[in-house]
Amino acid sequence: MSVKVSEYMTKKVITVSKDNTVKDVVELLRETGHNSFPVVENGKLIGIVSVQDIVGRDDNEKVENLMTKREDMVVTTPDANIMDV
Repeated sequence: MSVKVSEYMTKKVITVSKDNTVKDVVELLRETGHNSFPVVENGKLIGIVSVQDIVGRDDNEKVENLMTKREDMVVTTPDANIMDV
């Protein structure tokens, strides 16, 4: 039996822009209770920003300077077998 990643994925994902600031992310953290957010540009994933990335940073610092970039992330596709990821 093959179970796809899509069966476990969050469907309505809250994202941020590389131009958002630490202050913006802190507000989202408080509103949602999440601890990280995908960073998206033109509908494409370009990184992720987490609580660990923003601790101790200036409120006005841009997400672009703090995020883990896409090329440094391990990602998969919705059609992948959950047992393979």
